Amino acid sequence: MDNKQGGNFSLNRNIFSAVRAKMSNNPAVKHKSDKQSCNKANSGMRIAAGFVGLVCLVILVVAAFVKPDPSGMGSHKQLGQPACGFYERTGYPCPTCGMTTAFAHMARGHIIRSFAVQPAGALGAIICVAALVVCSYISILGRRMDKLLFLLDQQIVNLLFLAGAIVLLSWGWQCFLTYLKTN
Repeated sequence: MDNKQGGNFSLNRNIFSAVRAKMSNNPAVKHKSDKQSCNKANSGMRIAAGFVGLVCLVILVVAAFVKPDPSGMGSHKQLGQPACGFYERTGYPCPTCGMTTAFAHMARGHIIRSFAVQPAGALGAIICVAALVVCSYISILGRRMDKLLFLLDQQIVNLLFLAGAIVLLSWGWQCFLTYLKTN
């Protein structure tokens, strides 16, 4: 295996390159020589982008209607969800405790409070807003975002590891805050 492209992640890049090469040799995949027509999203892409954008919009609207719990956890109860079983058993929050509260703070523009409550939830809300903007762009204007999607495609393994690290660090932050409150 060629190790010049970034260590363990070169395999990921090689797989995506092989899939693209296979698709480009496939006669069922139609290629358009006109650059402008290649940048247009087909109806399936527009519908999918519209659906994802609508889901993001619903999440953000619901977050705007949820009142952030002053304790930093428990806002989800306003949506009819039960209390966190992990928290009830251990006295420490689970990795997702505080996410709803962080989204609710972010929906109100309280960025610092959102990050203080649950950093992963704050980043999730920012990603939700970004996804809403990108999906709206694709579905309304019918333009593709190939360069952005290509960059995400190439770095998917890195992004997944980063997301996991952020959730674990946020969980550690939540546990640390709980420890400070109890001592």
